[in-house]
Amino acid sequence: LCAAGYAYLILYSATLLTETPFIFFLLLSLDAAYEMQQNNKPKYLVLLGLTLAGAVLFRMAVLPFVIVLLAWIYLSTRKAARPVKLWQILVPLGIIMLAVLPWTVRNYKLYGRFMLLESQFGHVFWNANHPEQGTNFRGSWVAPIPDELAGLNEADLTYELLSRGRENVLDDPGRFLLLTLDRVKFFFTFWPTSESSLASNVSRVLSFGILLPFILCGLYLSTPRWRRVLPLYLFVTIHIGIYLISWVMIRYRVPADTVLLLFAGLAIAQLGQRVLRQQQK
Repeated sequence: LCAAGYAYLILYSATLLTETPFIFFLLLSLDAAYEMQQNNKPKYLVLLGLTLAGAVLFRMAVLPFVIVLLAWIYLSTRKAARPVKLWQILVPLGIIMLAVLPWTVRNYKLYGRFMLLESQFGHVFWNANHPEQGTNFRGSWVAPIPDELAGLNEADLTYELLSRGRENVLDDPGRFLLLTLDRVKFFFTFWPTSESSLASNVSRVLSFGILLPFILCGLYLSTPRWRRVLPLYLFVTIHIGIYLISWVMIRYRVPADTVLLLFAGLAIAQLGQRVLRQQQK
């Protein structure tokens, strides 16, 4: 119910972006991970591989979480009656590799060097941490490509820009920290702003703005069962962390919002139970 009325999910479901299919595969993969952790059946192992492969193809940034999720499945079942074996973890990894391989081969044949899927990660990291960003992140600002890099193909260019982006961070880590903190503010704004359009302001308030108190309450209520919900904590932390050190846009946060809605639902459900008990008394 929370998701059905969540303005950002409605907005981005009606827009041709990768968020909607990525969220679809993400939720399926989380469900398959829990089923595999509980039941250890081959069908869930294959389903986990297929859904994770779909998530990776739509959003390469999910790869760190994929490794963490598979590690959680393996470690959390070591003392179970039917523990997940290490070789079983290789099954979903193999499916992901088979899904990604055609694109990696295509990139190597085209550019003559390894590039997993897409060629924008270097541009994004370099622009996000460019010295001209200062300590106030500007999401609409894009630095011009240096003249000495003109003529490079996409793969060479993105790796060169990634290297320069790392140098920018290492040369002034204090500025990087302040810039990242400014991105936190940008990423988690839940109130109307003068810089945003009317549609954006309404969507922000009628989604994250309204449900944020319930999300925070649900996160607190879930702490006694933290081992059980650890994959959800980890996804939100890793997903948001990746974008906070690079480029932040509200639509990049929406997949994390979808997982956080589970905690909002927990808070609303428990609040409803308390109201019902009071009425019964």
